[in-house]
Amino acid sequence: MANFTPEQQQFLEQFRRTAFEAENAQCMDLILNCHNKFQFAKTYRVYRRDLARANEQIRDRVSRGDLGPGVTPEVAEEMIRIGTQAVEEKMKRCADHFLHTWGEPITNYAGAGTGCAGVILAIVAIAAIVVVVLLWLVG
Repeated sequence: MANFTPEQQQFLEQFRRTAFEAENAQCMDLILNCHNKFQFAKTYRVYRRDLARANEQIRDRVSRGDLGPGVTPEVAEEMIRIGTQAVEEKMKRCADHFLHTWGEPITNYAGAGTGCAGVILAIVAIAAIVVVVLLWLVG
């Protein structure tokens, strides 16, 4: 992580761990608890939609100075890159599970629309990441 201070590097590494842990937990929860392929696909669509929304929220908060003095635009962009990577990995695992479980690609069901299932799970994952950011800034 070139061009970041040691504190920013430490923060970004913690953010990476937290983001991947949260996305992995969300994926496992969906895999273990959702046994309806239509609901599974709707939740998958929500993940895709919420990724774009979360990235916009981070950019908006940085422009307002809401993420704290240590979170520069460069740090925020790295957070977005890390978060996107974590969500993409989760979505691939979910898509693989869907194919293995129901024998069809999830894209046959997920389409380009949005659904309402899974919103709470997505909000919890995003909130966990924001809490880590705030705790790091305060601590």
